[in-house]
Amino acid sequence: MKKLDFFFLSLIFFLTSVQNIVVAGNNNASDRLKTRINGNKKVYYTYNYPSVDAQGNPIVLSSALIAYKPNMANDVIETVLIGCHITITSTKQCPSEFPEDQSLTSETGVVYNFLPGASPSTYPSLGNCVIILPDYEGYGETSQRTHPYLAQELTSRQVVDAVNYGLALYRKEVELGDALDFSDDWLSFCYGYSQGGSVALATQRYIEQNNLSGQLHFAGSICGDGPYDLITTLRYFFEDDGNSYGVATEHRKDKISMPVVMPLIAQGMLAANTDMQNHQLTEYFSKKFLDTGIISWINKKTISTDDISKLLYTLCEEGLTAADGTVYTPREMQQLFTSHSIKAGGLLSSDKYYVTADLKEMMTPAFYAYFSNANNFSTVPAAQGDPMQDLHRALAENSLVEGWTPQHRIVFFHSKGDIVVPYGNYIEFERKHASPDIKIVNHTTEDHVDAGTAFYLQFMSSMPEHFKWIAEGYMPTGIRNIDATTTKIADDHWYTTTGKKLLEKPKKKGVYIHRGEKVIIH
Repeated sequence: MKKLDFFFLSLIFFLTSVQNIVVAGNNNASDRLKTRINGNKKVYYTYNYPSVDAQGNPIVLSSALIAYKPNMANDVIETVLIGCHITITSTKQCPSEFPEDQSLTSETGVVYNFLPGASPSTYPSLGNCVIILPDYEGYGETSQRTHPYLAQELTSRQVVDAVNYGLALYRKEVELGDALDFSDDWLSFCYGYSQGGSVALATQRYIEQNNLSGQLHFAGSICGDGPYDLITTLRYFFEDDGNSYGVATEHRKDKISMPVVMPLIAQGMLAANTDMQNHQLTEYFSKKFLDTGIISWINKKTISTDDISKLLYTLCEEGLTAADGTVYTPREMQQLFTSHSIKAGGLLSSDKYYVTADLKEMMTPAFYAYFSNANNFSTVPAAQGDPMQDLHRALAENSLVEGWTPQHRIVFFHSKGDIVVPYGNYIEFERKHASPDIKIVNHTTEDHVDAGTAFYLQFMSSMPEHFKWIAEGYMPTGIRNIDATTTKIADDHWYTTTGKKLLEKPKKKGVYIHRGEKVIIH
């Protein structure tokens, strides 16, 4: 049995002290991992863990954990992968709901089927690994809540809470002799694609800014086609005419090829940003667009992103009678959604429905006028109360390109042909953080969905070499002893309840974190 380091000692104490936490409307935090699938070379667990919401209130979230299953007594876990999933709109798509038939047709399915138990031919061995896959707030155990989409600080805090709690639960399995122990030199990595790519990068930032790198043995991240800068993403929709980044695409000015993204972003900012609390979706989106029912589809958490595209496609073919009796002909729907098509599925996928929306038709006149005007983006507005300026500021505050300098290596995958999350997201990050410890892999020129497939196919080919490159840059910072009675953070900075580091002691009334404890400023 390997000796426990200070990290695991403190986590076990933390686990035993909070395992009975109860939050209104949610289940208790788990005191053991729950086996969902006991496979030949891996075990698929689920668990609930304590965290906080955007207001700093206690909340219990859900997660999955996949562990390599030992075949030899001297096997050890060498790698912890922090998996950050893509954009979803249905709880059935979240990791904790992974189907017991072990389907290959989802992101989680690819991870489950090809990572644990893979041939450990290249260090770090992706085969001997533990993979932690949080559901995110708004899915799994919290499906009744609004998902704070792309609220980077909040989501990364919740992901790190999942990692800490999941490792503590896994350690209990080790102590009981039911799981494989860790090697002395285990390493952890973040990875993800699309929304998951940005969450992976945000999680790296959170780990670094909160001095957690040493205790998590954190090495770095692999991020695919993520919206690291939301202003850059939106500006592309208004400005690109199919000729950006040296690749010809089907995108045209004032169009968006995955319409569900816009209301997801708006709802995420409304749910998690203080300045957005007094605003409504009707200030941003046209009646025609809201009459489609897309907001209710998102909020039901039972309709997948693919199914939403299919529903929008159907509206273009058949028209719509809205809840208030307004009738929209197919032609009127096609003015909103300027193109709709079907791409036949393959061996591992069903047919794909593609719908492109006109931003002038989708947005309110005020929303379109503000965000289509490039002059509005020379600075971030400071004034509060205007719905467009408040949204602008919320988007800027969730940028991952400002306010930090990465301390660990990052491999970016990004397609120059991506018209959903444009290549400019990587360019903006690289412009601010040019470094030999940042690598770009232009693995394809396909659009977003196909680029995602290509990203995950790399796990069966060249991805291990990228993990190896990240691991080679790992510089141990020493595992410091966490105060096992309070789990205090040993720095003197002030933080918001979602983990944002402040430049000085706050003057505004509210609840903050200082040296690992909640402090109320009156």
